[in-house]
Amino acid sequence: MIKHVELLAPAGSMASLKAAVQAGASAVYLGTDKFSARKHAANFTLDNLKTALDYAHRHGVNVYVTLNILLHDDEVPEALEVVRELEALGVDGLIVQDLGFAVKARELGTVMEIHASTQMGIDNLYGAKAVESLGFERVVLARETQLEDIRAIRDKTELDIEGFIHGALCVSMSGMCLMSSMIGGRSGNRGDCAQACRKRYKLLSGGRAFGPAYLLSPQDLASFETLDAWIDAGVSSLKIEGRMKSPHYVYQVVQTYKKQLMGTRTDKDIKNTEQIFSRGFTKGLAFHDFGSTYTASHSPKHRGRRVGTVVSVSGMKAVVDLEDSLEPGDGLYFAAHNVGKQNQCAYQPGRWTMDVPQGVVKGEAVYRTTSKALEKALDQALDEPIHPIDLAMAVVLQDGEAARLSLTAEGNRVSVMLDEPLERAKQRSLTEDQVREQLGKLGDTVYRLADLHVTLDEGLFMPLSRLNELRRRGVTALDEARLNRSRRLLSAADLSKVRVKTVSTPHVTVEVDSVTDLNKLPKDSRVLPLLKVTALNEAFSHGLKAFDHFALRMDKMATSAEVEDAVTKVTALKPTQVYLNNISGLELFRDMAIEKVADIGMNVMNSYTVSELLRRGFTKVVPSPELNRDEVLQMARDYAGVLEVQAHGLVEVMTMRHCPAAVIKGCGYKADCEACAFSRDTFLEDVRGVKFLIERRHHITELYNAYPLALFDKITPWLDAGIRGYKLHCNDDIRETVAAYLALLDGKQPASEMLKAHLSERYGDITGGHYNRGVQ
Repeated sequence: MIKHVELLAPAGSMASLKAAVQAGASAVYLGTDKFSARKHAANFTLDNLKTALDYAHRHGVNVYVTLNILLHDDEVPEALEVVRELEALGVDGLIVQDLGFAVKARELGTVMEIHASTQMGIDNLYGAKAVESLGFERVVLARETQLEDIRAIRDKTELDIEGFIHGALCVSMSGMCLMSSMIGGRSGNRGDCAQACRKRYKLLSGGRAFGPAYLLSPQDLASFETLDAWIDAGVSSLKIEGRMKSPHYVYQVVQTYKKQLMGTRTDKDIKNTEQIFSRGFTKGLAFHDFGSTYTASHSPKHRGRRVGTVVSVSGMKAVVDLEDSLEPGDGLYFAAHNVGKQNQCAYQPGRWTMDVPQGVVKGEAVYRTTSKALEKALDQALDEPIHPIDLAMAVVLQDGEAARLSLTAEGNRVSVMLDEPLERAKQRSLTEDQVREQLGKLGDTVYRLADLHVTLDEGLFMPLSRLNELRRRGVTALDEARLNRSRRLLSAADLSKVRVKTVSTPHVTVEVDSVTDLNKLPKDSRVLPLLKVTALNEAFSHGLKAFDHFALRMDKMATSAEVEDAVTKVTALKPTQVYLNNISGLELFRDMAIEKVADIGMNVMNSYTVSELLRRGFTKVVPSPELNRDEVLQMARDYAGVLEVQAHGLVEVMTMRHCPAAVIKGCGYKADCEACAFSRDTFLEDVRGVKFLIERRHHITELYNAYPLALFDKITPWLDAGIRGYKLHCNDDIRETVAAYLALLDGKQPASEMLKAHLSERYGDITGGHYNRGVQ
């Protein structure tokens, strides 16, 4: 449990870890070379992690290790072995995403804290309560979490609350983004995101095209104006993003926020932080930045700090009003045309004629992307001694007794003594000044002598070398006490899972988006209509009366108030099943007599997660669409009877509060989205001409994969393995599509070629998703 506000810094390398400690971080988070969501950071091996731990702990800094990806079945035992090694090394906490793995890690009996990663998508009170019930000590909030929800978590749970205060933002809710995975097989849930959000797109709607622009690329989060609000709401660990960033970045950003916490931050600190890395700054969704105030639509790259404006242009030269000085070697960026150059001359603030790239125009903003002066200052800062730890000493030097020394630092107290008794002096006696001088020689240790109490009998003899030895023994003992976080080796993991004998009735669950489509579904006991709770209206409610059974689907993201409203609707309509897409569902429906289904938002990638969900009352599980055919078959060995595979239709690849159309329209977060023409039949088109459908309902945007999933002729191996449930998202040829999958359940081969052709004609192609390739 955090007693004071923690400043938590990224450490993608040993150099960055040292920079974080130097700048005043109270904790760091880092990844090993296994199971980390930043696969391409330098990261640490288990061999060199001990060095990092000793360095951090010697300076009073906690270390949290990220094991925050979704795991395949065969990886869970190995990941649990990593947990046992991290426990033995003395790591302070684990940051995890995978639900099944997290529960098994807690069952090991580790004394390390378990932190729920932001990848778990916890954005309300009920998600926090769910992970608290699973034994987590801390929640790392989704970046979309509102202040009122943070206050509720603070007041109604015992969890430590960690929140991002600075750095790069994911536009999609973390853990809910499949776009990189579906486009190119690189999964963000496996630490390998290709950042499709940083690409350029056109917005297509109503026969018009807008852009292109970087409509999905957020600016960087900055909390210079809002830090007190975060802390007042209950955020006790202030997290800085940046495990892929340089040691210079880590030092500068940590130092700025350390100064802000101490009340000494200056405008220059903010300017330097913007200079070291910035796409432009946003206060974030919690403070209602939205659309153009949230995104960096002109460029997804670092632009640095604005230093001037182009006054006039003549050929390849321009007159520029400079607000700051420039040095040779500084990088310059001209925003309007997204071009850069290296500065060649020294300039002071004022109006100067400069060489510029072709295409620069009057009025254009000029940014400095790199500053030689700042780099030099940071190099010097990183070479300075690290801030010392206050040390109190008490020495007792008495006739006939061995010299004794007690040392106290950061709540740790040790005592040491020499072997031989002190004797009376024959000539020169030991003085208190000599004692203070020798014991105060802390040199290259991490300590600063803050207090020294001396008890000294008169007339004693003691060689100064023995005083030095007493000091060395004391410092060594204190270091060992402060670094002694090694623990017992945990017993081997219990890999047992819940066993089930359930054999589900062959069925298809069909998600529809309109009453018209609902009315096209056959009244067949094997067909389960599925509707989003947020799409319910009087017409839908009336249409559902024609069905003996139906299911409702909860959203992937929602505030506490929104999920409470959704639960009220579910309770009133009494569906047969409820499909849950966020871990908050574990808490919301814990005691409700309704069949619970883990939908794709629950990110079920292994059978250990299936086991835990079944243990908590779920009756059906939709595996992650990132699993391939054989991985689903592996899961089916234990759980075929409870699996329902996503087999057809457009798959959601991003879920976000952000609205790309708001960048074009300039609307704010309170806009009436339901009345907006861009909320339906709108697409993002990438540079290849591939179109992605976007829909916005109730202030949430869903972005769908460009091509619909169509596994008509591919599900036979799953049927043979005993999987009887298949989930369809139907927008086209609904009657024919449902009939085709029902025929497959009956062991027949439907005529699906015409359906495939229709889908390909409308969307440009169809896809098998990850059926063959999966994700690495």
